Amino acid sequence: MMQMNSFIRGMVLGLAAGAAVDMLCCRGTQGRTSVGKAMHRFGNVVDSAVEDVRGCMR
Repeated sequence: MMQMNSFIRGMVLGLAAGAAVDMLCCRGTQGRTSVGKAMHRFGNVVDSAVEDVRGCMR
């Protein structure tokens, strides 16, 4: 259980760091960048995977 929590915490921190870097690097662009879209899709996949894991643990 502890390893799963560490993994999830690492994934969330990585997503947050990637989003922060994307916001800092791409300030002047209009709309969403392809990197931002990919990060959003990856975040959705991770959220779905976390829900599946939680469902299996119950």
